[in-house]
Amino acid sequence: MTFEAYWNELLQQDEIKSSESLLSKIAKQLDKGTTKHSRRTAVGVAMATYLGSVEHDLATPLVAAAHVHDLGKHACQEIITASYVDFRQPFNKHKQRRHPHDGFVIVKRHVQHTALSDLAATHVLTHHTHKNAEDSNYPTPAILSLYVDVGDITQRHLDVARQTGPILAHSDLIDAMSHPAERPYMASDEVLMSMTYPELVDNAVRVANRDISLMPFGIAPQHIGAMLVAHQTLVDAYSAP
Repeated sequence: MTFEAYWNELLQQDEIKSSESLLSKIAKQLDKGTTKHSRRTAVGVAMATYLGSVEHDLATPLVAAAHVHDLGKHACQEIITASYVDFRQPFNKHKQRRHPHDGFVIVKRHVQHTALSDLAATHVLTHHTHKNAEDSNYPTPAILSLYVDVGDITQRHLDVARQTGPILAHSDLIDAMSHPAERPYMASDEVLMSMTYPELVDNAVRVANRDISLMPFGIAPQHIGAMLVAHQTLVDAYSAP
């Protein structure tokens, strides 16, 4: 099966259609860059699951989660669209770090509950918990255990998200870093803005290899990067406003 056929098949899955629809509904509360980033990240995740021959019950929640992983950023748009934010100020850091929870709440409330959609919601909550530097991860393991204790997520879903979540984390980082023009704090970087798209992807792959824990199923960031460059037209078409 070609990637294009695989992608079109994924888009017919109920959980992915629901997440795609929810992203469209919330888009008016988000900057255009975040919406486009979410759609591109979904394609990047699908490329990884395609390359790793990841089974349906793991691939579908990951792609669904990619669509909605940044919905919580509706509450911190002034940070997203600023050219500089001082994260030494605790409240700025708090607003940024609460977006996985805010997105999780939206998904849990507005996507029909299935085993796969609940796993997707867990990915939304945990998509910033796969970095090698432990102090960069949020929510913390202690906080995640509280979500399990009160029944918001299951331990099984948390365990699955820990195993397969790096796929979303790598795709998220690679896409964000390869589109600097959409983020004011990156658009001011003359070095990034001078790079071609393949050069931006190569740079993002290097950072992903350095900063994010290894993906399962033998997938590496460079595999996603090569697919993104090869299918740039498809990715741009899917993310177009």
